[in-house]
Amino acid sequence: MDYEVYVGSVGASAVALVAAATSQARVAVFDARVNYGDLDLSQEVDASALLARLDRAAGDVCSRIKAPVREAIERAIDEINHPMLRAVSAARELA
Repeated sequence: MDYEVYVGSVGASAVALVAAATSQARVAVFDARVNYGDLDLSQEVDASALLARLDRAAGDVCSRIKAPVREAIERAIDEINHPMLRAVSAARELA
């Protein structure tokens, strides 16, 4: 199976609000695809590998618009919704 999740953020600052004379706003959406079909998320090592992939993708995307990386990672973890991934993430937060 081929699984993927998008890690991203909506930027209301970097290219975002163009509301000058027209009173219309444009919002830039930045995202990155993270594939994890090669991982068995029931294994701690693979859940850790996915978390590392999410960290890299969120760091790349969020650095462009100075968005909070942790929030992007949390949204991706919520979307994937796997207990081992949540456990690995929680353990890392405690360390």
